Amino acid sequence: MKALLQLGIAVAGTLFIPSCTWYWNVKRSPSGYSVPTVPMWRLKSQSDSGKSLEKASIRPDPGSLYVLTYPGSHLPLPPSESTFNMWGTNFMRFWPNGRVMKRGVTILGRLPTGTDGDEISGLCSTGYYRVNGNRIEVEIFHLEDNGSYNRWKGTITEAGIEFDSPRPARGLSYVRLRLPEGAMRRQPDW
Repeated sequence: MKALLQLGIAVAGTLFIPSCTWYWNVKRSPSGYSVPTVPMWRLKSQSDSGKSLEKASIRPDPGSLYVLTYPGSHLPLPPSESTFNMWGTNFMRFWPNGRVMKRGVTILGRLPTGTDGDEISGLCSTGYYRVNGNRIEVEIFHLEDNGSYNRWKGTITEAGIEFDSPRPARGLSYVRLRLPEGAMRRQPDW
């Protein structure tokens, strides 16, 4: 009987513990978004020291959202409702201090607004970025994969960002959507 109980505990632990490891890797910030329990950022120190943009020949526009385009649409198309997925969209917002937010939203029949760019909730991931010349590197903490860091590299232009590595991000294009002056006010607190 004792061996059967031990086997049951081992099976339950094998099934339950791996699916809940995100609980130990992720916590909620005071603003309500997910952050790592034990931060291991590679780009944070450069952002905090102001060095993340000192070699940039082009910088992300803090007054814009960079909206993911879908297969069949490529840069430098201007963003329009036809470039977005029928279930919603995904965008990035950049601040001049090296912070970035990536957010997935379900908005049908319209482009993202400054209100969408100011909200940090739902499918929202935060992180850091740096630019060297026209090359951008983005590091984002995701809830997927038990709370993991995703680091993407690509090319930034006036029209947007095209990621070329690593493999999951290869070919992703984010088109720059310029918003009215003052449309976004939120400052990052990570």
